Amino acid sequence: MAYVPETSEHREGPAYEPVLDHFGRDILCDDSNFIDRKKLGAKVFGNPEERKKLEHLVWPAIQELAEENITKAFSSGSKIIVLEGK
Repeated sequence: MAYVPETSEHREGPAYEPVLDHFGRDILCDDSNFIDRKKLGAKVFGNPEERKKLEHLVWPAIQELAEENITKAFSSGSKIIVLEGK
């Protein structure tokens, strides 16, 4: 959800426009505004600098979404379990 377009089902992901701004609109699916992971992957997985750029764009967005979900769950009285993995 970090880099999805806005639809009737969800809001735009916080990394959507930054990813498009950096990698170009040619990474979109031919039939929708969704990012084509294969097209994006072709640009980043053979290029360590571009992979790092993608990580710097997406991971803060993932953290933002996780914090929003935790806050929402906590506010509604849900129990929250956090596991640390290695």
